Amino acid sequence: MEGTWSEISQAVSLIFSLIGVVLVLVLTYFATRWFARRAGAGAASGRAMHIVDRVTVAQGAHLLIVEVGGAYYLLGVGDKNVNLITKLDDFRLDATPAANTPPSFRDLLQDMLPARGKTQGKKGNGGDFQ
Repeated sequence: MEGTWSEISQAVSLIFSLIGVVLVLVLTYFATRWFARRAGAGAASGRAMHIVDRVTVAQGAHLLIVEVGGAYYLLGVGDKNVNLITKLDDFRLDATPAANTPPSFRDLLQDMLPARGKTQGKKGNGGDFQ
């Protein structure tokens, strides 16, 4: 009888540990979403205007494309000033990503790791992941 109480105690302890891990993961998910909303472009958007794109050109200096009432403007933003550079009359927002977008993490990882077919059968060379 004493062995079954020990097993039950271990099972209850395991269940509470799993619930704790799931709770930490859920709280982390919601905290990350909350921080992203506070720091992201959503905080800089309003009902009548929003930031379409932003590029950092130097420390504390950015170029912004802002949409206001269907019109697009290019702004230069520094630490202490905002300047209208030009109105973008011919600008249209494309749904496709720009050609100079950085590669995904998966693409970078695949480029760094050797191809599976080339490394099979090689052991002891120290640099290959298998």
